[in-house]
Amino acid sequence: MRYFYILFIILFLTGCGESNGKNNTSIDEQLTSSLLSTQSAPINGQFSNFENKPFSIDPQSFNFDGNNVYLKVYDTDGNVLYLGGINKGVLFSIELASPKNDSTVIYDLFTDSANDLSISGEFVL
Repeated sequence: MRYFYILFIILFLTGCGESNGKNNTSIDEQLTSSLLSTQSAPINGQFSNFENKPFSIDPQSFNFDGNNVYLKVYDTDGNVLYLGGINKGVLFSIELASPKNDSTVIYDLFTDSANDLSISGEFVL
């Protein structure tokens, strides 16, 4: 066991020798700052995983009794794209920034009234 320990120490020390000097730049020398605001992006850079797609719904067609109507729009993976109150007397339209490959979103409409049922449906983008 003692010989194994000595052999291990010798191998470790030989691995700690000097390098040939090539590619000996540390990460700290390469980066001038770690702040995102000081890093620049290329002029022609773009982010194209999402695209704006129109979504609209007419809450008048559901004849809600409640004063406040709420809308939740989410994709098939459950990621919420919109959540908020809407005017129950006006057609609601919005541009959703959804993944390019999504063609359908799911919506839930609900109110503050106990007399109203929640409405769920799908909207084809």
